Amino acid sequence: MLNTMATLKKARGIDQPERRATAIANANWFRARARQALREGHPDSRLRAGRARVAARLVLERARGEGLLMDQAAGAA
Repeated sequence: MLNTMATLKKARGIDQPERRATAIANANWFRARARQALREGHPDSRLRAGRARVAARLVLERARGEGLLMDQAAGAA
């Protein structure tokens, strides 16, 4: 039997809304770290805040891409 993304998803018991909620929570965490870094006012705080915002953006982009793959795998199955 060919293991597709859809069968792997069912085997792990993780559905797409749960993945989406996790990605949003992770992005919010990174954004909170960015705000905290700016409030602290250290010399490198703007750099740390920028990196945290980039990390939040990457988390959401990756989740979006994985969601598209899951949809394609479910459609092909």
